[in-house]
Amino acid sequence: MNRLVVPGIAVLLLALAFFGFRGEDSPSEGNATTSEQPRYVLRGAEWSSFNENGVLEFQGSATNIDYFDDESARLRTFALSVFGAKGAPWTATAPEGYSPPGQRERLQLLGGVEGKGRWPDGEEMVFSTPQLWVDTKAETITTDEKVDLKSKSRTASARGLKVTGPKQEMSLLHEVEMHYVPR
Repeated sequence: MNRLVVPGIAVLLLALAFFGFRGEDSPSEGNATTSEQPRYVLRGAEWSSFNENGVLEFQGSATNIDYFDDESARLRTFALSVFGAKGAPWTATAPEGYSPPGQRERLQLLGGVEGKGRWPDGEEMVFSTPQLWVDTKAETITTDEKVDLKSKSRTASARGLKVTGPKQEMSLLHEVEMHYVPR
């Protein structure tokens, strides 16, 4: 993840803010509930973020984005790709996404996340987890939930995953179990 990925999600959320934020002094407390009506709704949203040299760093899409008065957003059928220094992106898809009130730099993917990334040695792998956080300010992709990972040479499960910085350094956090395929 690159330091300029911060604008990737931020651009989307700023666009939502541009269309939805009315400058109210005190946003409402708590999360947007399903009974609340969104202030604005976007359909078929796609966005990209490029660095100063025109290199693609972030892509995202959602079938629907609901933006609420408390500055939270709910996304449906969400997909993202985060490009870093290693060239191949980390990708993730989820049925839902959520950006908490007043935290435009954070996005939570929910409902069963499926993705692709790379082991530290560069080998491609797929992963799944119940939820995943993308924090563009901290330049991290994280989960504290169970994560299952699989590639040609190994499989793993762990409680927690963290991908940090422009080099997209990946760590499995707790209760790590790794199985290697003999060659």
